[in-house]
Amino acid sequence: MTSFSGPSATTIAIIATVLATLLALLCVLYRAALPKPIPGIPHHKVSATRILGDVPPMLAFTSKHGTFTEWMALQSTELKSPVYQLFLKPFCHPAVFVTDPREAQDVLLRRTGKDFDRSQFFKNAFVGTMPDHHIVQSTNDKFRAGRRILQDTMASGFLNNVRIVETDGTDLSITTLPLASPES
Repeated sequence: MTSFSGPSATTIAIIATVLATLLALLCVLYRAALPKPIPGIPHHKVSATRILGDVPPMLAFTSKHGTFTEWMALQSTELKSPVYQLFLKPFCHPAVFVTDPREAQDVLLRRTGKDFDRSQFFKNAFVGTMPDHHIVQSTNDKFRAGRRILQDTMASGFLNNVRIVETDGTDLSITTLPLASPES
């Protein structure tokens, strides 16, 4: 009959090493999943310490009071800033929101491509249905070429003189369309 003397010192050392490695890996993954705030932009301090960031308060608000958009609009008031950041996904950069019209205009017209580019959110949302649309393109030569083609159609001269004349006769029929009865 053989007797069992228990695990050897080598087995215990291997198990301890594996457990320590797993613990270290979990700590590294936890730190990587935590939101990384952009310095100087207001955010909820407690959200920066949670892996899910701003998702728990957002879900609580939307289940009781309203929509995601209403919650986002309230964040500007809560943080007392027209520019703020929210942490909406682990392992991702924060989403920066600009609610001041002048600042938004400056970002969209003058600083595109230098400091800011299109959000990955819009790329993910529209790339399946519109893979070549400008909303999914990064600011590169292809985007700039498309913008040069379209820029005259957004000029005030085109919108006021050409486009208005073309739609002038149809605008009243469009507004009265919903008032028509199904029998007519």
